[in-house]
Amino acid sequence: MRWDKENSQILLDADNKIENLLKEKLVFPDWEQKKLLKQYWEGVEDHLKYNFEMWEKRGSLINLADSLIKATKYIILWIYAKNKKFQPYLPKWLFYYLENNFVPESKYLDIIKKVYLNPIKTAVQAKRIRTELIELSKNIGIKFNYENLSDTFKQARNNWKKASEKTKHYLSW
Repeated sequence: MRWDKENSQILLDADNKIENLLKEKLVFPDWEQKKLLKQYWEGVEDHLKYNFEMWEKRGSLINLADSLIKATKYIILWIYAKNKKFQPYLPKWLFYYLENNFVPESKYLDIIKKVYLNPIKTAVQAKRIRTELIELSKNIGIKFNYENLSDTFKQARNNWKKASEKTKHYLSW
């Protein structure tokens, strides 16, 4: 709703009351930005790292493409939240800020659009696009905790070893 209000045209506002009210109400607080950045970062990591590897091992090209699309959507939303831009209507206005050069990351639009415009016909092509998206993520400030699924499983095993006996008992059923 805030995106809608920010981009609406006020036809009659003689004393600028509505415009002033909107300026007062349309704020993007730091706590909300941090929450959204974390949420979108997790989405990028889930789809670009873990889900992609899972579907790759299962041999599902359609799900590889879907993981890339979802990861790209989260990258776009992360860019918008980083720049304190309200989330536009999705999916119709997803590229609004990028296409209109309203964010510094607009220079990466060609890489971002690649997932949506080019059909993914092979797993090798999907891997290339994934590599580009991972590099893009690093360039814009999205840092991942783990490199791949084996790192994640290794960390999970280490966490299990460190867990108390009571925790192991409850989780071993």
